Amino acid sequence: MNKVKQTESCIGVTGGEFFDLLRPHEMEFNIEVIANALSNICRYTGHVDRFYSVAEHCVLVSRACPPKYALEGLLHDASEAYVGDVSSPLKRLLPDYRKIEEDVQSALAVAFGLVYPFPEEIHRADKQLYWAERATVAPGADKLWHQDLRASRKVTPAGMSPLMAKRMFLARYKELTNERQGNEPLRGQRAPQAKAA
Repeated sequence: MNKVKQTESCIGVTGGEFFDLLRPHEMEFNIEVIANALSNICRYTGHVDRFYSVAEHCVLVSRACPPKYALEGLLHDASEAYVGDVSSPLKRLLPDYRKIEEDVQSALAVAFGLVYPFPEEIHRADKQLYWAERATVAPGADKLWHQDLRASRKVTPAGMSPLMAKRMFLARYKELTNERQGNEPLRGQRAPQAKAA
Protein backbone atom coordinates (compact mmCIF):
# COMPACT_ATOMS: atom_id res chain seq x y z
CA MET A 1 0.00 0.00 0.00
CA ASN A 2 1.33 3.40 -1.01
CA LYS A 3 1.45 5.47 2.21
CA VAL A 4 2.33 8.85 0.72
CA LYS A 5 1.66 12.06 2.59
CA GLN A 6 -0.41 14.35 0.42
CA THR A 7 1.45 17.43 -0.82
CA GLU A 8 0.79 19.94 -3.57
CA SER A 9 2.73 17.75 -6.01
CA CYS A 10 0.48 14.72 -5.38
CA ILE A 11 -2.42 13.40 -7.39
CA GLY A 12 -5.06 11.05 -6.03
CA VAL A 13 -5.14 7.64 -7.71
CA THR A 14 -7.63 4.78 -7.77
CA GLY A 15 -8.18 3.39 -4.30
CA GLY A 16 -7.74 6.73 -2.54
CA GLU A 17 -3.96 6.70 -2.43
CA PHE A 18 -1.60 9.48 -3.54
CA PHE A 19 1.18 9.65 -6.10
CA ASP A 20 3.85 12.34 -5.79
CA LEU A 21 4.74 13.56 -9.27
CA LEU A 22 8.04 15.00 -8.01
CA ARG A 23 9.17 11.76 -6.29
CA PRO A 24 8.21 9.00 -8.75
CA HIS A 25 11.21 6.80 -7.90
CA GLU A 26 9.92 6.53 -4.32
CA MET A 27 6.38 5.58 -5.35
CA GLU A 28 4.73 2.19 -5.71
CA PHE A 29 3.19 1.20 -9.03
CA ASN A 30 0.15 -1.04 -9.18
CA ILE A 31 -0.67 -2.48 -12.60
CA GLU A 32 -4.41 -2.39 -11.91
CA VAL A 33 -4.23 1.32 -11.08
CA ILE A 34 -2.30 1.90 -14.30
CA ALA A 35 -4.74 -0.18 -16.36
CA ASN A 36 -7.75 1.61 -14.88
CA ALA A 37 -6.37 5.08 -15.60
CA LEU A 38 -5.14 4.29 -19.13
CA SER A 39 -8.46 2.68 -20.04
CA ASN A 40 -10.28 5.90 -19.12
CA ILE A 41 -7.95 8.28 -21.00
CA CYS A 42 -8.89 8.98 -24.61
CA ARG A 43 -6.15 9.30 -27.22
CA TYR A 44 -5.87 12.32 -29.53
CA THR A 45 -7.30 14.64 -26.83
CA GLY A 46 -10.71 13.18 -27.62
CA HIS A 47 -10.68 14.08 -31.33
CA VAL A 48 -11.76 10.63 -32.46
CA ASP A 49 -14.79 9.05 -34.12
CA ARG A 50 -15.34 6.84 -31.07
CA PHE A 51 -13.70 6.48 -27.69
CA TYR A 52 -10.20 5.07 -28.09
CA SER A 53 -8.19 4.59 -24.94
CA VAL A 54 -4.49 4.75 -24.20
CA ALA A 55 -4.86 1.23 -22.75
CA GLU A 56 -6.07 -0.19 -26.08
CA HIS A 57 -3.30 1.68 -27.89
CA CYS A 58 -0.68 0.19 -25.55
CA VAL A 59 -1.93 -3.36 -26.08
CA LEU A 60 -1.73 -2.88 -29.84
CA VAL A 61 1.80 -1.46 -29.62
CA SER A 62 2.79 -4.51 -27.57
CA ARG A 63 1.51 -6.74 -30.38
CA ALA A 64 3.14 -4.70 -33.15
CA CYS A 65 6.66 -4.65 -31.73
CA PRO A 66 9.11 -7.59 -31.56
CA PRO A 67 8.04 -10.17 -28.93
CA LYS A 68 11.15 -9.60 -26.81
CA TYR A 69 10.03 -5.99 -26.26
CA ALA A 70 6.30 -6.66 -25.91
CA LEU A 71 6.20 -5.69 -22.22
CA GLU A 72 8.00 -2.44 -23.03
CA GLY A 73 5.42 -1.87 -25.75
CA LEU A 74 2.56 -2.47 -23.33
CA LEU A 75 3.97 -0.05 -20.74
CA HIS A 76 5.50 2.55 -23.08
CA ASP A 77 2.78 5.09 -22.19
CA ALA A 78 2.23 3.95 -18.58
CA SER A 79 3.42 7.34 -17.31
CA GLU A 80 0.20 8.78 -18.76
CA ALA A 81 -1.69 7.04 -15.95
CA TYR A 82 -0.15 9.72 -13.73
CA VAL A 83 0.54 12.71 -16.00
CA GLY A 84 -2.28 12.37 -18.56
CA ASP A 85 -2.09 12.11 -22.33
CA VAL A 86 -0.87 15.42 -23.73
CA SER A 87 -0.81 15.92 -27.49
CA SER A 88 2.63 15.96 -29.10
CA PRO A 89 2.37 19.60 -30.27
CA LEU A 90 1.45 20.79 -26.76
CA LYS A 91 4.05 18.55 -25.14
CA ARG A 92 6.77 20.25 -27.20
CA LEU A 93 5.70 23.57 -25.66
CA LEU A 94 5.85 22.31 -22.07
CA PRO A 95 9.43 21.44 -21.07
CA ASP A 96 8.49 21.04 -17.39
CA TYR A 97 5.79 18.53 -18.30
CA ARG A 98 8.23 16.58 -20.46
CA LYS A 99 10.72 16.35 -17.57
CA ILE A 100 8.05 15.10 -15.15
CA GLU A 101 6.77 12.59 -17.71
CA GLU A 102 10.31 11.32 -18.31
CA ASP A 103 10.95 10.94 -14.58
CA VAL A 104 7.72 8.98 -14.07
CA GLN A 105 8.42 6.74 -17.08
CA SER A 106 11.95 6.11 -15.85
CA ALA A 107 10.63 5.10 -12.42
CA LEU A 108 8.09 2.78 -14.04
CA ALA A 109 10.83 1.18 -16.12
CA VAL A 110 12.86 0.44 -12.99
CA ALA A 111 9.82 -0.88 -11.11
CA PHE A 112 8.73 -3.23 -13.90
CA GLY A 113 12.19 -4.24 -15.11
CA LEU A 114 11.89 -2.68 -18.56
CA VAL A 115 14.62 -1.94 -21.08
CA TYR A 116 14.88 1.84 -20.88
CA PRO A 117 15.30 4.18 -22.64
CA PHE A 118 12.95 2.28 -24.89
CA PRO A 119 14.55 0.56 -27.89
CA GLU A 120 13.95 1.98 -31.36
CA GLU A 121 11.61 -0.94 -32.10
CA ILE A 122 9.11 0.45 -29.58
CA HIS A 123 9.15 3.91 -31.13
CA ARG A 124 8.76 2.42 -34.60
CA ALA A 125 5.76 0.28 -33.58
CA ASP A 126 4.18 3.29 -31.86
CA LYS A 127 4.60 5.46 -34.95
CA GLN A 128 3.34 2.76 -37.30
CA LEU A 129 0.27 2.32 -35.13
CA TYR A 130 -0.39 6.04 -35.49
CA TRP A 131 -1.31 5.44 -39.12
CA ALA A 132 -3.56 2.49 -38.28
CA GLU A 133 -5.33 4.75 -35.78
CA ARG A 134 -5.64 7.55 -38.31
CA ALA A 135 -7.27 5.12 -40.72
CA THR A 136 -9.80 3.79 -38.24
CA VAL A 137 -10.58 5.81 -35.10
CA ALA A 138 -8.97 9.22 -35.68
CA PRO A 139 -9.30 10.02 -39.37
CA GLY A 140 -7.77 13.19 -40.70
CA ALA A 141 -5.45 14.50 -43.34
CA ASP A 142 -2.05 14.49 -41.65
CA LYS A 143 0.90 15.72 -43.66
CA LEU A 144 3.36 16.27 -40.81
CA TRP A 145 3.71 13.35 -38.37
CA HIS A 146 5.57 10.11 -39.05
CA GLN A 147 5.46 10.40 -42.84
CA ASP A 148 8.27 7.86 -43.19
CA LEU A 149 6.23 5.07 -41.55
CA ARG A 150 2.93 3.48 -42.40
CA ALA A 151 0.39 1.39 -40.54
CA SER A 152 1.30 -1.98 -39.15
CA ARG A 153 -0.79 -4.76 -40.67
CA LYS A 154 -0.57 -6.78 -37.44
CA VAL A 155 -3.12 -4.75 -35.48
CA THR A 156 -6.42 -2.94 -35.96
CA PRO A 157 -7.71 -0.35 -33.48
CA ALA A 158 -11.32 -1.02 -32.49
CA GLY A 159 -12.25 1.76 -30.10
CA MET A 160 -13.51 -0.47 -27.31
CA SER A 161 -15.13 0.53 -24.03
CA PRO A 162 -12.93 1.45 -21.06
CA LEU A 163 -13.94 -1.73 -19.23
CA MET A 164 -13.00 -3.96 -22.17
CA ALA A 165 -9.75 -2.06 -22.74
CA LYS A 166 -8.83 -2.44 -19.07
CA ARG A 167 -9.50 -6.19 -19.17
CA MET A 168 -7.49 -6.56 -22.37
CA PHE A 169 -4.59 -4.56 -20.91
CA LEU A 170 -4.48 -6.65 -17.72
CA ALA A 171 -4.76 -9.91 -19.66
CA ARG A 172 -1.88 -8.88 -21.90
CA TYR A 173 0.20 -7.88 -18.89
CA LYS A 174 -0.42 -11.22 -17.21
CA GLU A 175 0.44 -13.07 -20.40
CA LEU A 176 3.71 -11.18 -20.86
CA THR A 177 4.86 -11.27 -17.24
CA ASN A 178 4.11 -14.98 -17.00
CA GLU A 179 6.34 -15.49 -20.04
CA ARG A 180 9.15 -13.40 -18.53
CA GLN A 181 8.93 -14.56 -14.92
CA GLY A 182 7.30 -17.96 -15.12
CA ASN A 183 4.88 -17.03 -12.34
CA GLU A 184 2.05 -14.69 -11.43
CA PRO A 185 2.63 -11.05 -12.36
CA LEU A 186 3.56 -8.42 -9.84
CA ARG A 187 0.73 -6.18 -8.70
CA GLY A 188 3.19 -3.37 -8.15
CA GLN A 189 6.70 -2.68 -7.00
CA ARG A 190 8.57 0.08 -5.28
CA ALA A 191 11.43 1.38 -7.31
CA PRO A 192 14.77 1.13 -5.51
CA GLN A 193 15.68 4.43 -3.90
CA ALA A 194 18.87 6.12 -4.95
CA LYS A 195 21.65 6.01 -2.38
CA ALA A 196 22.59 9.28 -0.79
CA ALA A 197 25.80 10.78 -2.14
